[in-house]
Amino acid sequence: MEYNINKTNLYNNFLELTNIFPDSVKGLYITGSHQYGCNREDSDIDLTAIVNEYPSCGEQFISDKLNVNFYKVSSIHRLLFTEAYIPLIEAFYADEKDIIISFFIDTIPIKDLLDDVSQLRVSCSQLTSNSWVKGQKKLVTSDYDLNMGLKSIFHSIRIQDFVIQLLDGTTTPNYGSCNYILYDLFSMSEKLYREELWDAIKSKYYAIYKDKKSRIKSLIPKEGLNSHKRKSELLEILKKHGVTVSSSLVEDLLNFN
Repeated sequence: MEYNINKTNLYNNFLELTNIFPDSVKGLYITGSHQYGCNREDSDIDLTAIVNEYPSCGEQFISDKLNVNFYKVSSIHRLLFTEAYIPLIEAFYADEKDIIISFFIDTIPIKDLLDDVSQLRVSCSQLTSNSWVKGQKKLVTSDYDLNMGLKSIFHSIRIQDFVIQLLDGTTTPNYGSCNYILYDLFSMSEKLYREELWDAIKSKYYAIYKDKKSRIKSLIPKEGLNSHKRKSELLEILKKHGVTVSSSLVEDLLNFN
């Protein structure tokens, strides 16, 4: 369920709690459950902040009601355009309601945004695989945490769905497209516990999780990954020799006959 947020009040609270200089803040986005539309009335608020310099708290600020991840302006090109860092991609395509300060000017299709779209397959695979494994761990081991476990399973599917939407060409993704899964997971947890809950979740959702992985692989074929690997290797060689070149120039070199 969505709850209206007073963005002016939120911004002022953000400044006060993080003790950051306003002039340093170049972008500020509402992310997490409020962006997905699955937040509850008591949900904390997650923010992505793009700043000139980190505040005194460093790269992250965590409190009972506000969680902020900070990214320096100087790192945005590497994290977003080169490494396809998904938390920043979610900010890049944010809906107007979730933008407090806009850092990005134009919203363009993902295949035009990234230096190499194959990196998106890599980053998505790593993130969602870790999330699925984390979900199982939090549900069945001594490191039990029901809330975190269910949310991790949800994100392992939701993130893939988000990436698929972008690869299909949209610039206005539906962040709430998988919320029904989260609601169902919590409903299942009211009747089942630990191993029984995990077995039921795996039986119902593992095929969906794998189908979305297969869909992403079909949208970004393995040939693209090989190209990305060759480009990374060439960039590393040039770097060792003190040569700095753009990613596009490396692509031209690899394609030169």
